[in-house]
Amino acid sequence: MTTNDYRMTTLFLYLNAFSITGGIEKFNKAFKHLHLSAKEVLYVGIMNGHPEVWNVNSLRFNCDLSPDLDFIEDGEFCTNEYRMTPSTVIGYFGKELTNQQIDEVYSLQAKVNVDFVRDGMFSFDVYNDNDYANTVRVLHCQWKSLRPIKFLTYRDENNEEREKIVDESYKLNKETGDIRIEIEWIPEVYEGWKINDHHVRMGPVEGQFKDLSNLFHCKLSYYGAICDNLNSEPTCLMDRLKVYQYYFNIVMYRLEMLLASDKGKKILMNINAIPDTDGMDVKKWQYFLESSPFVYYNPDEEGSSMDANNVAKVLDLSLISDIGKYIDIAEYLKKQAGESVGITPGVEGQTSPYESVGNNRTNIAASSNILEPYFELHAHVKRNVLTALIETAKVAYHGKNVVQLSYVLDDMSRKVLNLDMGLLDGSTIGLFVDDSSKAAEIKDMIKQFAHAALQNQKVELSDIIGVIRQEGVVEAEETLKGAERERREADMQVQESQSKHAKEMQQMAEAAKEKEHEREKELIVLKETEKRKTVIIQGTLVGASFNPDQDKDDDGENDFVELAKNGLDAEIKQSKQNLEREKFEHAKLNDAEKISLEKQKLKVAQTKNKQKS
Repeated sequence: MTTNDYRMTTLFLYLNAFSITGGIEKFNKAFKHLHLSAKEVLYVGIMNGHPEVWNVNSLRFNCDLSPDLDFIEDGEFCTNEYRMTPSTVIGYFGKELTNQQIDEVYSLQAKVNVDFVRDGMFSFDVYNDNDYANTVRVLHCQWKSLRPIKFLTYRDENNEEREKIVDESYKLNKETGDIRIEIEWIPEVYEGWKINDHHVRMGPVEGQFKDLSNLFHCKLSYYGAICDNLNSEPTCLMDRLKVYQYYFNIVMYRLEMLLASDKGKKILMNINAIPDTDGMDVKKWQYFLESSPFVYYNPDEEGSSMDANNVAKVLDLSLISDIGKYIDIAEYLKKQAGESVGITPGVEGQTSPYESVGNNRTNIAASSNILEPYFELHAHVKRNVLTALIETAKVAYHGKNVVQLSYVLDDMSRKVLNLDMGLLDGSTIGLFVDDSSKAAEIKDMIKQFAHAALQNQKVELSDIIGVIRQEGVVEAEETLKGAERERREADMQVQESQSKHAKEMQQMAEAAKEKEHEREKELIVLKETEKRKTVIIQGTLVGASFNPDQDKDDDGENDFVELAKNGLDAEIKQSKQNLEREKFEHAKLNDAEKISLEKQKLKVAQTKNKQKS
């Protein structure tokens, strides 16, 4: 098996396990239980052939844990109560229940009374004796016990000593080559489920993980942690906030009473100043008081002899000063409650504009000293749960050649993965989970560097989005490295393209230059030809003026005029004619010489004939 195959298979298995659990939502819910009850518990097991992870209500969970241990899976036993709907019970345990037991499960469901209403609709009245009337009580218990393992030492057919594990009922037989049997008692986890009065799955936990290097490594199926396990009563963040919540409730009750008794400002009006003689009564005067900026009074009214300053007085019945004091107390309690658990205004982002960056970071680092232990404990729990989930998935899918898993990816596309479980048989896998403040700071720095890389055109905007979406530092770093690598490859391609384009442009420039050179050469030849023609024409015209009757070719046209008309062609034609004439004269001379020789030969022959006769 290659390293790539191993990594890919491990990754697919982890993705499958994580997708089944519901991912971050389950861990966030467990973290919430840790702060509320000092315990976070998750169940990891096999249901219907697939790995399952459940959030466990810590109020219904009980375990036996040594004071020196922080994690629940290392305990000796645990019990938990589930409230399941009948359909959930049948979905998980239906194959192990008889038809009668299934009927009993559904018979315990709350009765529903259906009443017919006039308009033809139905109303459902559910009679609940308590909050769990429609659920079935399911109990689960796990405990650790010892199991004998026999190691047999024997001699094989080559007379060599070998060792193997045999069944508990195996008896030593020295006649077959057995030498000795050694017994080791190792811990093993057993479980039992109780549905109403029926017990199912009584026996060893299916596929419980055993470390091959340590047979005594045994864990329960419930994974989690308990805060301050050394104390008889574990404490959590909520325990620190209780006292402040009590004080806050008292202050808010007092504030509510003050708000209810607050009457605001009232006007003390001299009723004798109301102008009754002008037909204005108290009701009409009240109307003008509320709807108009003018208030009428009559200083001459009987019984009223006062000026405008003494007509009415303002009575302040408001309790706003006392209300403000209680609000300040409530704010103080809120601030103290936050500081007691490390939630300062700086952590909440409420930083003063006059506070320096260094002081703000110092305050955040100081507050993290309170919260960091809880986050580290939760990170350990996440790591243990995911590791156990991978091992459980290996057991659940063991014996299957290929498992097809369907996923919806981040881009909303669907992917079907073929998981070969044979590659992971007998392997031990670990996970690393980092949720520390330092990791968050490193990730923030990576985001800043990614922004700088975007400004310098080293990465693309889509790569920055990919970095921001990553949950871990390693993934963000790998995403940024991949983006840089792709950018470098793109830059190299651009450089190669530019170099090729520059080379092509240079070749085109050289070709254009050579073409221009040829054109200049042709232009020079053309100019020289035209110049020569002009010179020839001028010479022929001058020659024709001095020799008007010259006609060497006997064509009836003056040779100089003909040369002026046809230029060089006339010279060539005349040269050819002269050459042909010379050839003709030469041929005539040759023919004359031949005739003379023939005549001489004839005379000699005649002379010889005469002599013979």
